[in-house]
Amino acid sequence: RLDLLSNKIRDKVIAGKDQVSDEAIAQFYADHESRFAEPEKRTLRVVLTKREADARRARSALARGASWKSVANRYSIDPQSKHAGGRLPAVAKGTLDRQFDTAVFSAAEHRLVGPIRTRYGYWVFTVTRVTPARQPPLAEVKDVIKDTLVSEAQQAALAAFVQDFTARWRAKTECAKGYRTTDCRNGPAPTPT
Repeated sequence: RLDLLSNKIRDKVIAGKDQVSDEAIAQFYADHESRFAEPEKRTLRVVLTKREADARRARSALARGASWKSVANRYSIDPQSKHAGGRLPAVAKGTLDRQFDTAVFSAAEHRLVGPIRTRYGYWVFTVTRVTPARQPPLAEVKDVIKDTLVSEAQQAALAAFVQDFTARWRAKTECAKGYRTTDCRNGPAPTPT
């Protein structure tokens, strides 16, 4: 019963807060454009080894025309890419180990690179695809922005209701000695959290 009552009160408090104007959506987009920017991403094929000599052998095998699948199975210690023929999903700049990230984002597409030493080991890789950075248009992110603004409006309405409700009922609530809380008029003052 308490949950039903609580849900009805919440529904009444947030009623009408799901209306957002196109102007508000456009303003939010303009104020937070960088939030929606999609960075450049690169898809890779990699072999990660513990020793530099293994990395050099893997690179030589690839340069001679061996398949990525056979070379990754033989030399790679990376469990994510080893059984996928050396394939890694697209990565954004700044998400990899610093040395590896620099090498990946300065490499030409379809060129064999490495070995590159990192704290994880030695990488041999090729960039198989470059997805350029892009700024999605407002139309593409409009629904996401609307959901965000509706959620913010509903949260603000609920917070205002709770603050008002607490203040009104605190003034009307007298607690017996030994049961005084911050919700009582005669209780200790609430402390900010």
